[in-house]
Amino acid sequence: MPWAHIHNLIGSPSKWVLGLIWITISFLFGQQEEIISKLGRDAENPLPEEDILILENVFQSSSQDIRVQLVQIANLSFLPDSDIDILQKIHDSNSISKWINHKSISDELKTILLELPHNQIPIQATGNVRQAMVIGDEIRYQWRGTIDIQNYRVGFFMERDPGEDIIADRKSGYFSGTHKHGDWVIGDYQILSGYGLLLWRSMSVKKGLESITGLPRKGKGLQAYRSSNESWNFRGIGGTWKTKFGNWLFSLGRNLRDGSIGSNNTIHTRDDGLHNSAISIAEKGNLVESSLIGQWEKLCTNGHIGITSLTSNWTTKNSSSKQFDAFSVHGSYKTNKWTTFGEWATGFHSKPGFLWGTQLSSNGLRYLLSIRSYSNGFIASRSNPFAEWSGEDRNEIGLYQGIRIKSGRHKFTLFGDIYRESSSVTLIDFPKAGQEFALRWEWKNPKQYFRFQGKIDLKANEGYTAFSDEKIPDSDYRQSLKFASVRSFTKQFSWKIQMNHTKSISDTLTENGVGIESLWTWRTKNITAVFHWVSTWIDSYDSRVYFWDINLPGEMRSRMFSTNAHSPAVKILYITGNNLRIGCRIRAVYETGVPKIESALIFDINL
Repeated sequence: MPWAHIHNLIGSPSKWVLGLIWITISFLFGQQEEIISKLGRDAENPLPEEDILILENVFQSSSQDIRVQLVQIANLSFLPDSDIDILQKIHDSNSISKWINHKSISDELKTILLELPHNQIPIQATGNVRQAMVIGDEIRYQWRGTIDIQNYRVGFFMERDPGEDIIADRKSGYFSGTHKHGDWVIGDYQILSGYGLLLWRSMSVKKGLESITGLPRKGKGLQAYRSSNESWNFRGIGGTWKTKFGNWLFSLGRNLRDGSIGSNNTIHTRDDGLHNSAISIAEKGNLVESSLIGQWEKLCTNGHIGITSLTSNWTTKNSSSKQFDAFSVHGSYKTNKWTTFGEWATGFHSKPGFLWGTQLSSNGLRYLLSIRSYSNGFIASRSNPFAEWSGEDRNEIGLYQGIRIKSGRHKFTLFGDIYRESSSVTLIDFPKAGQEFALRWEWKNPKQYFRFQGKIDLKANEGYTAFSDEKIPDSDYRQSLKFASVRSFTKQFSWKIQMNHTKSISDTLTENGVGIESLWTWRTKNITAVFHWVSTWIDSYDSRVYFWDINLPGEMRSRMFSTNAHSPAVKILYITGNNLRIGCRIRAVYETGVPKIESALIFDINL
């Protein structure tokens, strides 16, 4: 193989040397990486990065006692409120068996509790440092670490994206603590308020089959920032204080953001975090965001009520300045089987947004109805509500309904959503609109799992009102069918097969996409070996298909295929007791000509 091709494949030798140096001094507690795949998540709807980090920390073999683990599990975004109530009633590992078959427990929580390692001995201090390296045409580096000492935590994160000149282009860190009446954070943090209209994580509650449980969960308030997203953190000081009059939250921050202020006094932010071009380098840290946040929240037996206020001032290096104010009211009310929740907010341009919903939970039945309305121009710097469209201006009204029925080993989930723009963007266009429907059937026993899923997505680009019987002009139709089966033949060997079919219709053009996945897993006490194969026959991007990658610890990557391709991959993990873990993944993607090679390495030493 010519040296030029090798050099293009692996990058410069100096980058490899630096990466290997970091690997050899990296220390990381072990985690249960396979728990994520057992939750049955769809590849088109991955978990937020915060959830991955929580699961990773929870499944450390020797870092925490059971009480600390349960508190962290309660922060997972996808668990329903009924699971949170159950977690508060579990006090030790012995009581887990009492609640694990409770009629109200979700399958997701049951899976986590069954796999949970137990440690009854409180650990006074823990710590880990991680280095991750993914190799393709360029090398992506990540370094992450935390130190926990009783009620205090220090954390840091550094990253270099492909093409960036600075080896640690992204730097983030925090120092946090817990006291009798609340929490505090110095450094980088995020605030999750209400139901996402004003302040939320970088990933919203996805619209889909999982929304039935995820949407009614209100934000957890102040949290140390651990995400790799480079534009979503506040930087400064934040704290919470619990009193008999309610819970109070404050935040004072000053953060450098990528972007500019336009000639019409509008804020343009760059959220991809890439600094590998002249424009992106020029706009790096060009915006100075100064923010002041206050929140009051009163909890009661049957729900809560909260008020959040945000003032944000934006300046640039050339002294351009713009100030915005935002405000929200959120609350919930619970009865025996029903939970009603909602939030109303005004964004930076005094444009209102509204979200309301009600949920029924009764034995094996869960039903959700939700209405959303975001006016044209509704925006806030960390707004990320439940919606069809993302971007700076939400401009959306919609109605969502979902139902989940569990009977024995069978589970049926169905949802439907209709939506449209609140108003047309231009004077000559009519509002865009659409409809989305999906059905999933699941069957599970200790050795085998079946899942069938169908979804229809119908979008009209213009001239259509979703809430009427008008004919849909200029529409795009997308249909997807998925079937998956997982079989455990022995404790050491398991097999998975999945078949995806996508049909896309636009005007008179019909396109199809077919994908077949096969995955073999072999385990011993010290070695896990995985072989993965995906073959696809796809007409165009509109008929693309998605599959999970074979992820290393700390990852939750899905892969999108939009062309004819064959892609074999191998993953090997070697574990020596609780002290050493070495893992690697290599994948080849055959489309046309020379195959594209991707790889990743991980090296863990448990302390």
